[in-house]
Amino acid sequence: MKNLIERQFAKSVRTYDYAAIAQKQIADHLTDQIQLIRKKFVKIYEIGAGTGLSTHFLLKKLSTEQFIVNDLCLEMEKPVSHIFESYSEQTWTFLAGNAEYLPIPSGTDLVVSSSSFQWFSDLESFLIKTGKNLKRDSILAFSTFGPKNLYECKAVTGAGLHYLNPDNIDHAMELSFETVYGFEEEITLWFDSPLEVIQHMKQTGVNSLGNRKATFDDSETADTIWTPAKLKKFEEVYQKEFEKEGKYPLTYHPIYRIGLRKD
Repeated sequence: MKNLIERQFAKSVRTYDYAAIAQKQIADHLTDQIQLIRKKFVKIYEIGAGTGLSTHFLLKKLSTEQFIVNDLCLEMEKPVSHIFESYSEQTWTFLAGNAEYLPIPSGTDLVVSSSSFQWFSDLESFLIKTGKNLKRDSILAFSTFGPKNLYECKAVTGAGLHYLNPDNIDHAMELSFETVYGFEEEITLWFDSPLEVIQHMKQTGVNSLGNRKATFDDSETADTIWTPAKLKKFEEVYQKEFEKEGKYPLTYHPIYRIGLRKD
């Protein structure tokens, strides 16, 4: 699964910033909430930075002595480096790899991630591990997605990620963190056709990743290959189920949590 995710996001490097409308809004909101709590840090560790949408907001609104940027895809180092060129005084390091299994860098006082934790195999265990490796009053701040995320596509294809219920997230958080900010919302984007919905997902690296069988045909698995027959069926069902005044919705369901490390 991780190899597939890496390939899909590597393909979307050139289109992600343009298409990731919801993700940009989410990253901006998360950073705004962090700066209301604290603006200065010793070491920021950003997980799943991608092309650097969140990195840009963090650099603009917060200050730190050292910035460590992580992403699963090594290809993301180049676009992220361009962002740091505008902050030439900032010391930073790119750390490629699966953050679920990488150690939390020593001395980190802000672990932050925007729109990436939904890809983790075991987010609850990661949150517990993070709590054990941060000092008192360090901050964990993240956004992930809830069960209503991209529900239109999941309803049509039968494919999609398994999203954690907010209660599961809170249970893992409360073992090590005092939650000082919790919020969830729905962001709906509107498109002119179902095919534009698919194009948007490809441009943001999602491309209907999932492992459930598609409702189109029980013999087909819901993979990332869109045949002409699949596209036609998707368009027909999406139009029937979700068309509103000639427009087609796609819903994002971000969940935000910011926690202070307890004793």
